[in-house]
Amino acid sequence: MKSPINVYEVVKVIGSKPLFLKEHHSRFENSVKFLNVNVICEQAFRDQVCMAIKSLNLVNGNLRIDTFIDDITTNCDIIVKQIPHHYPTEEQYRDGVKTSLFEFERPNPNKKIWNAQLRKQVDEILNSSDFYEVIYYNSEHIVAEGSRSNVFFILGEELLTPKVGAVLPGITRQKIIELAYSLNLRVIEKDIKISEIEKFDAAFLSGTSPDILPISSMENIAFDVTNHLMRSLMNEFKEIIASDFYSFPNC
Repeated sequence: MKSPINVYEVVKVIGSKPLFLKEHHSRFENSVKFLNVNVICEQAFRDQVCMAIKSLNLVNGNLRIDTFIDDITTNCDIIVKQIPHHYPTEEQYRDGVKTSLFEFERPNPNKKIWNAQLRKQVDEILNSSDFYEVIYYNSEHIVAEGSRSNVFFILGEELLTPKVGAVLPGITRQKIIELAYSLNLRVIEKDIKISEIEKFDAAFLSGTSPDILPISSMENIAFDVTNHLMRSLMNEFKEIIASDFYSFPNC
């Protein structure tokens, strides 16, 4: 029997409410549907997350939602547990963070499947350096995503990001793209080669824990962490978080 496939989600909890839970369920459903199991419905997903928040008396932090699918699994049962969270500091939001490049290509980029060996390898790099994140690129030197994040670049008044088919479609990523469109910004999803990176004005990471986090450098390439467009998106994104928080009923 093959080792179980571990599909998972990480949800941020703010004020005892899960953030963007509907979107997390939708991505979870997309990740497991190709495994031919009965997917947990949105209401049951929500109920178990809220139950965990209550039992843990969790106010702010991260929850991990796991399912393990093997050859005989028929139902997609989930396990919800609190995990350590590492949110950026005020200084990191102000000054940006350093990132490194790392060659790796996900076999199923649109599915959120746990890879323990890769995570260990990346953590060893991060723990032995002052890099906040590593950015994956493939054999053709096309940039994909961070190990725990998506990546965006800014050129003038344009927002660029790798194609969704080559990355994990992050919830925060999608919210940022929707926000950009609402602000009448031009959003371009394209293959971005390492050789192109130096031409961009600014860059930032997006993810469950960091939200929008400026990148100060990628390897030896520096970016403008005060870029007005990036700072505007950061401020507007806070409003999106607030809207989702107030629209979600108490657990």
